[in-house]
Amino acid sequence: MEYKVLSFLWPWLTRYLREYQALGTAGGLYLFRDAILKGDPKTIIVMHADVCCSFPLEEMLTMHTENKAIGTMLGTKVPSIKHNVVDKISPEAATNYGCIVADPQTHEVLHYVEKPSSYISSTINCGVYLFDTSLFGFIREVMNKVTWGSEKCLIIIERAG
Repeated sequence: MEYKVLSFLWPWLTRYLREYQALGTAGGLYLFRDAILKGDPKTIIVMHADVCCSFPLEEMLTMHTENKAIGTMLGTKVPSIKHNVVDKISPEAATNYGCIVADPQTHEVLHYVEKPSSYISSTINCGVYLFDTSLFGFIREVMNKVTWGSEKCLIIIERAG
């Protein structure tokens, strides 16, 4: 479905795409690639429907463009709460989410683990992404190299150079 009702708030065409089987972010993107690439966009924003709040999309787009990135991921710190007061970062809380290890100066993602079994980082993935459409070429390359079976496949995409 395409919606233009949000154009007064955000000048981008908005499409709501629903996967009927959980495929992960890369799998869902690849499944809907024809619908996503309709109109020849250069950059796409992906937001999972289970998150709703005010996102810094303009800032993300600026950072994404300035760094000529293939992908940009929104992250946030996970606090722990003691006696109804934010206390400190909880390693236990962070493991419920995808954890990001980023370079403190450049913010480049150095390591990412989806719901790790042990503490990796207190910075978690918010499920909001910006991608250059060249991403689909990388996904296609990985899918061509992978033998699909009952095991899950970890897709790691790194920017060359």
